Amino acid sequence: MCIRDRIATEQVQVAPRIINAEISPARRLEIYTAGGSVFVTPRVLLLDLLRKHVPIPRIRGIIVADAHKVGENSVMAFALRVFREQTRQAFIKAISDVPYAFSRGFGTVNKVMKWLHVQKLYLWPRFRSEVAEELEAIPPEVIELYQDLTAPMEQIQSSLVECMSLCLSELRKANMKVDVAGFSLENALSHNFDHLVRGPVENVKVTARVRQIVQDLGTLRKLLGQLLQSDCVTFYKMLVNIRAAHRPSAGTGWSWLVLDPARIVFKLAQLRVVGTKLCPALKLLSCEQVFGFKTGSMSLEQAPKWALLSQVLAESREQGLWDSPVLVVAHDDTCCSQLKEFLTMGGKATMRSIFEDRKQAYHKDDLPAHKKQKRELALAGAAAEGENVATQTTVLSPDEQLMVVPSCVRSSMLHELASRVVVLFDAHPRVIRMLEVYNALVAHQSALRVYFLLYERSVEKQQYISLLRSEKNAFQKLIQTKATMMVPSNQSGRVSHVREAVAAEELTSSRSGGRAVSQQIVVDVRELRSSLPCLLHRDKVLLHPVTLTVGDYVLSDQLVVERKSIPDLFSSMASGRLYTQVESMTRHYQQVAVLIEFDPEKPFTLFQGEPQTLEISANAMSSKLVLLALHFSNLRFFWSRGPAATASLFRKLKASQAQPNPGLALQVGSGKGDEDKQNPGLELLRSLPGITPVSYTHLRAHETPEHLVCRLLLEKKKKKSEKHKNIVSRREGNIKHEHTDAKQQ
Repeated sequence: MCIRDRIATEQVQVAPRIINAEISPARRLEIYTAGGSVFVTPRVLLLDLLRKHVPIPRIRGIIVADAHKVGENSVMAFALRVFREQTRQAFIKAISDVPYAFSRGFGTVNKVMKWLHVQKLYLWPRFRSEVAEELEAIPPEVIELYQDLTAPMEQIQSSLVECMSLCLSELRKANMKVDVAGFSLENALSHNFDHLVRGPVENVKVTARVRQIVQDLGTLRKLLGQLLQSDCVTFYKMLVNIRAAHRPSAGTGWSWLVLDPARIVFKLAQLRVVGTKLCPALKLLSCEQVFGFKTGSMSLEQAPKWALLSQVLAESREQGLWDSPVLVVAHDDTCCSQLKEFLTMGGKATMRSIFEDRKQAYHKDDLPAHKKQKRELALAGAAAEGENVATQTTVLSPDEQLMVVPSCVRSSMLHELASRVVVLFDAHPRVIRMLEVYNALVAHQSALRVYFLLYERSVEKQQYISLLRSEKNAFQKLIQTKATMMVPSNQSGRVSHVREAVAAEELTSSRSGGRAVSQQIVVDVRELRSSLPCLLHRDKVLLHPVTLTVGDYVLSDQLVVERKSIPDLFSSMASGRLYTQVESMTRHYQQVAVLIEFDPEKPFTLFQGEPQTLEISANAMSSKLVLLALHFSNLRFFWSRGPAATASLFRKLKASQAQPNPGLALQVGSGKGDEDKQNPGLELLRSLPGITPVSYTHLRAHETPEHLVCRLLLEKKKKKSEKHKNIVSRREGNIKHEHTDAKQQ
């Protein structure tokens, strides 16, 4: 639900303002100081808190939306920790509408409450008495309509489910150090697939065969969804693309495409497109043969729900319920566009249009203008004479009030349209809960009618029931957790707050007379999206977020670090961006390092699932890294197991480094020194022996350009004269000693 749109609908006098990265820091400070409610992104809030640009005494509190997305080292958790350190009087509250996200794992809700700095947990399930009384006072009129699948669709669904069962059976046989109790068909079909099946497998080191099986499970889940949501041509083209892109990997020995049920899937998907007249023996045809047939001779099976939708719309229009806009909720934007085309052109014309589009995309040949006009006339004629409007479709006129929207529709749209009829073409529990709340708010004005369109004996119905059951089970588990949960009295931070202890103490600087000096690091503002700044701040490191042109982390005025994750390392090495970055760092800093940071939840290896060879190749990543190190002599590589290991590494590096200058780091590489290239005196200064990029930058920061060369040359001449005098005096002293020794002898 978009809270801002809802507030605008209710005509609130003082509407909340939005703060994002597009607004300047000065304007953000004005908005903070003006008061009122403000919507701000977590990254901008964190940046302003670190820079001390938020007037903390004027902040009454923070309300966090989507609390289920907050992680231990997330940007939101980082911002809340900084906020709580700066003030203990303001409140922090959080809301979420995804209960099953807190029921996964052990003590998830306790951890999230700790990261949010909240102490109390409130649960408002659907079956709570207060909620049930409000929602059931005037319940909406719900009409459930079930549509049977066609025979080919039902057989395709059974074959895909059988393929998934075989994949899960092979997965359970594999020798993995994970719990295989959750590897069931129900979990593979549910929305918890990534958490229950894919997640445990990807977090351990497994064979290429196991990874291929998990990848096939994800492909089969997507095919099951497309079978019920898309048309027959799109589903067939998707199968063709999967088969064309399949490249059997060496050593896997597995592919769902070679299974017997997979052959049935391809044959029946082809049958839905071409029909039995063109292929009576169910022989597999090539894609070129299928798209070579004429459109008029094709079967082009329509989605069964299309006819049911037209009947529902005709019934509601006859009952006079079209005085307000009718809302049809589909799965995504693609389904919405197909439904709009069906409701305006008809089923046959829509399928012919889709087939012609796929055919044209396959041949990659643009039709001439006269052929396009001929095709449009043919489609219009099919829509006019080949359809029975009363039984098969609803041909809409431009003035009729019908809107087809995706399932991510906002509740504010319902209030704006004041709809009395909603058709759920693809049901989702989130949309259902939103309709219940909307009906409770407007039921005294007009009753709401909701049509449920579901496929009978289908995976869609099973997934919908599984979502409702998981929501109920999640609330029951949270209720039990709340009954036995122990929360520290100072967890909210409003009583007392002590930062977590770290292994490394604050370093002691001899330059400051033995006093303790906090460690400081200049960090690029783009790095605040990662978890490393959060861990550094937890370890009592003072962060200076600035927009760096060179490097990601400046540990001192001589040491700069460029952080690379594994995907970023491969992409930057392929594009040549890493070479440019290292070249820029070596030009301005004495000590340059590239930090290669791995994902702590994945195996600590650079080449996952690929055999490592010792051969030197121009395309090998190891060879590229060696060439980069040979080209830049002062370049060092740091290999880190994860953000926690990186934070520990930075603490050790800071032990022997001075504190960086944020202003100096901000000027490095910003282009302010480009005019120096045209000054011959400064060019002479660069060429002097012993003048490094760092010493040159320091001299430019403290002196004017016309005095730099003169000062250095005078000091150099003075040092040479003093050195010459010392040598002469030493020689004279040695001669005197020799004379005295000779006299004594």
